[in-house]
Amino acid sequence: MIQQKHEDDCPACSHITKAPAVCGGSACIDSTRIRVIDVVQAQSEGYAPERIQDLFALNLTLAQVYSALAYADENQQEIETEYSEHERAFDEGVRSRDEHLEARSLTER
Repeated sequence: MIQQKHEDDCPACSHITKAPAVCGGSACIDSTRIRVIDVVQAQSEGYAPERIQDLFALNLTLAQVYSALAYADENQQEIETEYSEHERAFDEGVRSRDEHLEARSLTER
């Protein structure tokens, strides 16, 4: 598996890797499947880095949390694009579900 570390681009991002086979190639904290976007989301919900450490199934170090936040700061366009893609996929899922339920209710009448 090819893994790309990001410490050359951003020394503070040494705990961030990207691998096509892990989380669809999203930036993740090294040796985990915790995506940078998940850490950013937690911060946007008001969690402090010290609290973010304990939010996931795996406890993170503060260095890993800050590395994820630094990576997000250095790669804002990537993070915004990922948010947009997730939102689009969610909206598509809701639309598809609603169409399915509507078609099902018509056949049950």
